[in-house]
Amino acid sequence: DNQKELPFIFFEGSTPKLDMQLKNLKPLEKLDLKSLIKNSRKGNAIESRNSASVVKQIIQDLDGDGIKDKIEVYKNTSLKDQFEQEHFSLPIKIFKGTQNGFELWKENKNLVYSADNNCVSEGFSNIVVKDNYFTIEAQSCYDYNVLVDGFTTFKVENNDIFLYKYGEEYFDKSNHDKEIPSKIWTQKDFSKVRFQDVNESFLRKLKSTK
Repeated sequence: DNQKELPFIFFEGSTPKLDMQLKNLKPLEKLDLKSLIKNSRKGNAIESRNSASVVKQIIQDLDGDGIKDKIEVYKNTSLKDQFEQEHFSLPIKIFKGTQNGFELWKENKNLVYSADNNCVSEGFSNIVVKDNYFTIEAQSCYDYNVLVDGFTTFKVENNDIFLYKYGEEYFDKSNHDKEIPSKIWTQKDFSKVRFQDVNESFLRKLKSTK
């Protein structure tokens, strides 16, 4: 209440971080106002950049402990094309929800298909969560004509995450009426494989078994 000269700061631009800093000030405390505003805006800018790098975010209780967890899919900034940045070779991080916030739980940088110059496909498309299962949906191809929609499903078991099943559906662009049977691989085909160990190379080897 003794710092009567502060209100002009709010006209220049107030942020939650700045407001909190002002509330914690002691009466008659000397301020470097320019530094205070600059640091506050810098923090918000970092938060915005982080949000912009997220392609998909799911917040839901995955392990059944009553606390919501989080799945985030990030852009692949090593690629030049903007579309490819959001669809191919995308890093995925899974955060466990705790009383103190989200903590990094699992990470996989090689699960989403890489760009294939031999055909045109959509790459990553979605993540679907149901109970303690989540499915990563992405499109690749076998050749220039046959598109492959892949569904990689994981199951959360206690403090770990395992591959539950992998399925593919096919569409022939050169012959829309052609019916190609879908395929599904389960744990009978690959035993128990952890989330962080499933990658494009593993899936290619798996597909060669049928």
